[in-house]
Amino acid sequence: MSQFPLSLKPSLSVFLCYSLPSYILSATASSVELSKTSLARVSNSTANFSASYSAYQQAVTDNNDADIFKYSAESYELGRKKFGDKSLDTANLALNYAAALELQDKSLGENAINEPREQAHQLYLTALAIYEVEYGDDGVDVLDPLLGAAITNSKLKLARSQLRQAVEIAADSERPLLLASVLMSAFNELKNTEYYDRRVRDYALNSFEIYQQELPPNALKRVEATYIVGMIWLAENRESKAIPLFEEVALCA
Repeated sequence: MSQFPLSLKPSLSVFLCYSLPSYILSATASSVELSKTSLARVSNSTANFSASYSAYQQAVTDNNDADIFKYSAESYELGRKKFGDKSLDTANLALNYAAALELQDKSLGENAINEPREQAHQLYLTALAIYEVEYGDDGVDVLDPLLGAAITNSKLKLARSQLRQAVEIAADSERPLLLASVLMSAFNELKNTEYYDRRVRDYALNSFEIYQQELPPNALKRVEATYIVGMIWLAENRESKAIPLFEEVALCA
């Protein structure tokens, strides 16, 4: 099957500390937050880290991208010294910084050198290694750093392997909406590559089926999936399947 010829709008971000890339799923609600115990310990012993992390949280509240980047980087470096390289808190700080780097990478444009993207990839790998020790290689909690590593991976074949692993983990989680999000993220990442095939196409179709079962017609994720599947059918010259989906989207506009 040839690669999907149309550029589609990716699925919405799921919010953690701030609006992270669309593939970040937050398998646990506090996946990038530090524990209260850790913060209390830090505030007593490392005032610089406490101030930096507080500034980061304020930047998130203010939606200040420049300060988010500045203080996510600063709090990661200070936190790594405080907690150590193998701490779960360090992993969570790495996720915050990696997400900020991705935002910076997107702001540079397609022709820029992808240094922020590569740096983000290394941070996701750092977090992934810690998460795998903490939760196991196939634990649902590893999805955030695993998907982050896949999306920022410059080696597309390895990225495809990581995305397949993420789909398998989500499928075993018995959490339909989580699976739908991972499937659509994998589709969006591979749809315009040499690895677009029937399996990748079915990622989107299966995600759409889940959203049909789990969400009301006007839910934004379902509307997006409806549009994407409509575009798939249109690209395959199956207008009789595409048109009703576009009509459904129009009704929700």
